[in-house]
Amino acid sequence: MRPLPERPLSLARRLRFAVFPARCPRCGEVIPAQRLFCPACREELYRQASLRRFELPMADGTRLLPVAAVWKYDDIARRMIGKYKFHGKIDARDALGASMACLAEETLQGPFDLAVSVPSRPGRAKDLGFDHAGELARRTAQVLAIPCRRVLRRREDARVQHTLGRQERLVNLQGAVYSVEDLSGKRVLLVDDIVTTGATLCACARALYAAGAAQVQAVCAANSPGR
Repeated sequence: MRPLPERPLSLARRLRFAVFPARCPRCGEVIPAQRLFCPACREELYRQASLRRFELPMADGTRLLPVAAVWKYDDIARRMIGKYKFHGKIDARDALGASMACLAEETLQGPFDLAVSVPSRPGRAKDLGFDHAGELARRTAQVLAIPCRRVLRRREDARVQHTLGRQERLVNLQGAVYSVEDLSGKRVLLVDDIVTTGATLCACARALYAAGAAQVQAVCAANSPGR
């Protein structure tokens, strides 16, 4: 697997890190500004990586959706993702996106034509202050040097997924996600933060295939298969 890229350093970031040292998003150790993880966490990277495959019943037969994930969703991963998702820490976003890009390149069948984020439910981006999945996909795409487009939308009356059990999640997302673009012949990398039952990713993959995508694969920051 290729080494992680270095962190992009704008002038504003250089000034910020001159006052507030960069820290590893996983353990909090002070690190050089251009690094994404400390040496110990870099050593740990990909040891928990997983590859799950979900069946997608389609009108023309059953497809498989491969989903690669960098970390096991334990307390450490929860804190790391939370720093980005709920506190807007772009340093954590950069580290997560870069590690997801490298894992996708190594584990999935590329190349990819574009990256697409899982759509937030209506109002979620406003609640958080930003589109967390969209920004994570943008960073992942940047490392892979491919376009990133927000082509998926979620129906307004779909319920919040994390409040539901596995069967409820599957029912809740039937027809809830759709594409606003023609993706004929495109090989799509679908990006989200956490994979649990796979219901959301499968709904998105069906929508992408319905829009003409030739291939859909997914990458996530963490895997939580328990629910």
